[in-house]
Amino acid sequence: MRELPYAGGSLFCIIMKNNKGLKKIIFSLGIISVIIYALQLIIFRDPKNTFFYIFQDFAFMPISIAIATFLIGELVDQHEKEERIEKTRMLTSTFYTNLGVYLIEAMLKAADEKEQLGRELALQCDSDEEVRAAQERIQKMDIHIHLDKACYDRVTDILNQSSTAMLVLASSPVLLEHESFTDMLWGIFHLMDERRIRGEYENLDADDISHLEEDYGRVLNKLISEAVANAVYLQKVYPDFYSKAREKVLNKKIQKQG
Repeated sequence: MRELPYAGGSLFCIIMKNNKGLKKIIFSLGIISVIIYALQLIIFRDPKNTFFYIFQDFAFMPISIAIATFLIGELVDQHEKEERIEKTRMLTSTFYTNLGVYLIEAMLKAADEKEQLGRELALQCDSDEEVRAAQERIQKMDIHIHLDKACYDRVTDILNQSSTAMLVLASSPVLLEHESFTDMLWGIFHLMDERRIRGEYENLDADDISHLEEDYGRVLNKLISEAVANAVYLQKVYPDFYSKAREKVLNKKIQKQG
């Protein structure tokens, strides 16, 4: 019984600065506590044990406050992080609408695993557990890309047309909370750097192509993994838009690659 008031009190201390009414509540609770201890002294006439328990409560108070504050802080931080990530979903959805799906389409044509990846993209996940399971399957895949001139030039064109939008998207501070999506963006920026350094497809030697095939495979893996989570977001928040996007993007573009 002695732990609960202190845990609640630590929570009040965190937010009382923004609510003057809570100060009155805390003061009132303190008065009630004094009255209860006074009644205990009057009724039982045992000041030794009463003061012993008072000091015992005071001795435990710092530990109780520290533990409660830490746990509450962790819960609040986790909740706020989840809210920030949820707010990034609209940004990630815009990314796939304007850029991501076209990169997937271009790279998937050159992938050995196009049929399996197409099935993962077409899979309808209804819960976070199903999303995580699908992402784990995708992330374990070692995607093999056969990079030809058509794929190289197509990806280059897509990235060149969307370079400004990519920079604007990457500059958003809220995306830093979305670590997996941010990692995918860095992978795409790496492809852009590789293109600037290596130049046209005709200038690539065998080592260049082998290196780029590995980079393309890793980026495609991340693109599809994040696309699965984005599809669930659209399905929950914008079901009409999701169904239309699924029909246009998956059925007409990606599944056709199989």
